[in-house]
Amino acid sequence: MELEAKKWITENWVGIDDAIQDGLFAGHVFDTKEDALNFIDKLYNLGAEKILIGEVKPYSEMEPNRPYADELIVELPEGSTKRQEIFSFLNASEPSEDYEEQGQKTISVFWDY
Repeated sequence: MELEAKKWITENWVGIDDAIQDGLFAGHVFDTKEDALNFIDKLYNLGAEKILIGEVKPYSEMEPNRPYADELIVELPEGSTKRQEIFSFLNASEPSEDYEEQGQKTISVFWDY
């Protein structure tokens, strides 16, 4: 089942106060829902065709009904300029990774640290 990233974050963050939120979507990277949505908007503005949430899992054993995800699947555009802009943005945003152009249709952006 495809889960469009902005829709999933918006629907699942309902009623969660950013001040007490330390999860939902890559909580160790994005402090607020707006931070996460701005990151996704930037990818769309650079030309991403579609952005999906990767695996959704329970936040913890203590909170099994609270969803958590830390991966985006970004569908890349055809044009080489737009693709390069996306790779440059991702590499600047996530210096511990080295995202490379390999002609792939999608790229996984995964925060697991």
